[in-house]
Amino acid sequence: MKAQLDLLIQSKHELFELYPANSAIARPAEPITEALEASIDKFSELGHNSIFTSYALRGLRDLGHFRSERAVLDIASVIRKFDGRPARYWLRIAKGHDPRHFTIERRNVFTDNLPAGALAGIILAELTKFENIYTQMGSKSHVGHLLTQAQSLLALQQLGFPELANRGFYSLECRFTLLKDSQGHKASERSFYTPATRSGSLPHQPEYWAQDFTKCMWDEGHVFKYTFSFSELINHVQDAELKEKATEKFRHLISPNERSKPT
Repeated sequence: MKAQLDLLIQSKHELFELYPANSAIARPAEPITEALEASIDKFSELGHNSIFTSYALRGLRDLGHFRSERAVLDIASVIRKFDGRPARYWLRIAKGHDPRHFTIERRNVFTDNLPAGALAGIILAELTKFENIYTQMGSKSHVGHLLTQAQSLLALQQLGFPELANRGFYSLECRFTLLKDSQGHKASERSFYTPATRSGSLPHQPEYWAQDFTKCMWDEGHVFKYTFSFSELINHVQDAELKEKATEKFRHLISPNERSKPT
């Protein structure tokens, strides 16, 4: 995995330049969480607002001493760019389920302060219900981001921001509800949709990371992102059968060189 990360950094070196020395900020998490406040209640395209925020906050916690004001304000600026635009792409839009206008009156599944084990169990059980996963944006991306968005809200809980997590459950439940439309969808042979292949190896196996991910730029980073979120969620699940079934379906989310066009 480290070798792949080194290759990624090398290929995107302009994004990894060190910040020059600048003033320190006393409470680095505040500008980032304040930026999230503006969009956390909205049903966003893929949930990147909470996903990026949770990564940033976890990084700040793990670094401990990090106090760069410029870096923190730049992160907050990125979070603000996620304005909560509704999803435009969907595998199958049923009557009344146009994602551009979809709302729910209340949350019924993801209740306030939902325990980690319950949240993980719901999401992974839902993953197993997808009979087919397709490579296109409306399928592989949205199913994958069901994992990443859920894990980001769990991270917000664990990092001490339960109110933000509770508000973010609205967007997650919208995605969760809409995705049910495509769980049994079977595309015809002449369809635009292409079934995702099953990965023969898993990220905890060295052979997975021996693959050539450069052709798709590490699936735009999702080989790391999906792996991280799935691992975080499954660590909270005790049901051996569910873990096995969810892992089998997860193999179809991490097959490389499919979601992105080769570059």
